[in-house]
Amino acid sequence: MTLKRFVKLILLIVTPIIIGAVIWSVRLYVGISERIQNGWFPPPIEIYAPGIKLQAGQYLAPESFKQELKDQGFIERQRSGPLQESEFEKLDLESCQRVLPEEIDPLAKDCYLIRPKKPADLVAVVISIDASLKQLYSGEPLSPTSQVSFRPTLLAQEFEGQLMSRKYSPLSAFPLLCLQGITAIEDKRFLEHSGVSLSGTLRGVYGLITGQRELGGGSTITQQLVKNYFLTSERTISRKATEIIMALILEAMVDKDTILENYLNVIYMGQNGPFQVRGFAAAAENYFSKPVEKLELHECAFLAGLLNNPGRFSPFRKDPSPGLQRRERVLEKMLENGFITDRQKQIASSKPLPKRTTDDEIQPAPYFIDAIRKDLRAKGVDLEQGIRVFSTIDLRAQKSASKALNSALNDIVNRHETLKIKEKGGQKLQAMVLSADIKTGQVIALIGGRDFRTSPFNRAIDAHRQVGSIMKPIVYLTALETLTESGTPYSPMTVLTDEPWTYKYDRQSWSPVNYDEAFRGPIPLFWALKNSINVPTAKLGISVGLESIIDTAKRIGVTSPLKPFPAITLGAFELYPMEVLTAYLTIARFGSRVQTKLYTRVETLDGRLILEPRSEQDQVLSNDKAAQLVGMMKNTLASGTAQSARAWGFSHTAAGKTGTTSDSRDAWFAGFTPNVLTLVWVGYDNNNKHGLTGASGALPIWSLFMRDYLKGTENLDFQWPETVEAVDVSKSEIMEIVGPELWEKVPEKTELVFPVGER
Repeated sequence: MTLKRFVKLILLIVTPIIIGAVIWSVRLYVGISERIQNGWFPPPIEIYAPGIKLQAGQYLAPESFKQELKDQGFIERQRSGPLQESEFEKLDLESCQRVLPEEIDPLAKDCYLIRPKKPADLVAVVISIDASLKQLYSGEPLSPTSQVSFRPTLLAQEFEGQLMSRKYSPLSAFPLLCLQGITAIEDKRFLEHSGVSLSGTLRGVYGLITGQRELGGGSTITQQLVKNYFLTSERTISRKATEIIMALILEAMVDKDTILENYLNVIYMGQNGPFQVRGFAAAAENYFSKPVEKLELHECAFLAGLLNNPGRFSPFRKDPSPGLQRRERVLEKMLENGFITDRQKQIASSKPLPKRTTDDEIQPAPYFIDAIRKDLRAKGVDLEQGIRVFSTIDLRAQKSASKALNSALNDIVNRHETLKIKEKGGQKLQAMVLSADIKTGQVIALIGGRDFRTSPFNRAIDAHRQVGSIMKPIVYLTALETLTESGTPYSPMTVLTDEPWTYKYDRQSWSPVNYDEAFRGPIPLFWALKNSINVPTAKLGISVGLESIIDTAKRIGVTSPLKPFPAITLGAFELYPMEVLTAYLTIARFGSRVQTKLYTRVETLDGRLILEPRSEQDQVLSNDKAAQLVGMMKNTLASGTAQSARAWGFSHTAAGKTGTTSDSRDAWFAGFTPNVLTLVWVGYDNNNKHGLTGASGALPIWSLFMRDYLKGTENLDFQWPETVEAVDVSKSEIMEIVGPELWEKVPEKTELVFPVGER
């Protein structure tokens, strides 16, 4: 082969490669340009929690209030000097008196000084020995006020479908020590190279070929930005080549400050439950509960070290020593580069690593956020445009609900050997909690399972389960709206018969049985409901009409299709929990139906209104009939199937209903005080039997949550409509109806609700 032919051959081989490389590079350049032109960061979905509302005289346990401030993003001051934004300080009473414009109350026990974000004023709170908010002040100078409302607090963010915790900060906000720590450990020649380190790249490629990952990727800060912003974390030679070319292009397009600033705001810094922690500012708040500009040397060094492997170097691992060693390595590099003195290094090395202070399941409430996202999609809201959602979540309620669910479920499983065996075999008993404010219909707590990370299926909104006895009140409500066979109105004292019974229809027969397989003879209407007795309920349902029961269910909020089969009287149909919540809200509101809400407003990032749920209410039931039903349901907790709530420490006045499906696959409890309604479900996702009832499975969760959430609040009774009145029915009157075998179960007096003048 002649030299001329050899050169031609080489050109034939090399030319397509060069052309391909040029075209590839141009495409990469165009891709980078488009992303930068559209903004470095896509518009987020921001979800906010309502700010704290304080009112003079309210119950305010000091420790829970302190935690509530932290949940809202406030940081407890640990230094002297004036309070900065989003800081609070607990003052001793002597110091408190010096800042107050008047004499401190003699019963004062705790005092807090709070500095919200601007433009809000300084706030002072004085809590008495009985845990009531005794004195409340705001303004500068402080002056007495009756109430204070804090601004909504950012709960969570979503970027391009990924749940993230990210807070953008300009480069100028970062302490110099943080920038020096990052460059010292990650890229000491950052200001000198053109985007790629030759020695580091060769080391990284060698590691990929040999499988020696401990050699590191050799990536510069520019390459890491490319990987995190434009590419994936895939470890292949082709991806590495793309990363190198894109890093060189990026360095030619933007300055070093822009690269570093965006790197510091996009880099992965660990997990907070299901939420990625992205960027130094979010990491500063996640690990140290402080803004990035207030980070100290030991904190900067730790976060710089975390960049390499957030999972391995996390301070929240059982063994945090790798994180400690990595921080020490960063400090050594900073010392070598002359960024710090030996004395500074010694002080920083002596500092402990941060400790976890919040529950991943509570902050930032993944099931609640999942429910909001799905609801917005169902309503056609464009989630790509960037929106703000002002949720209805009560962070204290959410935390109490999560703790109650996990605590009670663990206790239930540990007390039942069959459940323990199933759990060891991989079948995890699940539960959900929904709680709402009765006045507004706003959902204040939503827990869709035990752990979103391992089980993201949201049972609170997506589970379609058989409801069982929890829907018996619909039968009794329908009866209260109709007349008996003799033409008289049904009332709580109308006599039903509990005896063997068969209903024949369409060449079929149906013979319902009671849970305990016993029969009680004649019993009052309220007795059958509070004790959830099947046979008289089924007979009552057939008597008032299956179509009428379906009509009642639809009016109060049931949307799932229902068929007029006899078993519908005992809840043999499936509903979504939100349907049950809506139905019970209508009952608790004495027949006034209101839309349940997960948020109060949705707007664009510049404040333009997109969606605002309606607040109208519809009176779909006679309020006196609904009040009679609520009066009967109070007896469920007083002396019926839910009376064990008292043993769990719940002491407020409430009404409710247990629910157990006939095959023990679903356990429910719905109960409400005059202000708060809570619904609980317990079961297996695969629909296996668990043998629990509403009282033994769901009620413990409900009781623990309502006990903790309502702690210290006034025990209010229901405010009955003017057309009805509460009457104490004597034991002797009830004993005239029921058989002798039930006499010892009859309370000395039973409060029931009747139309005025009918008793």
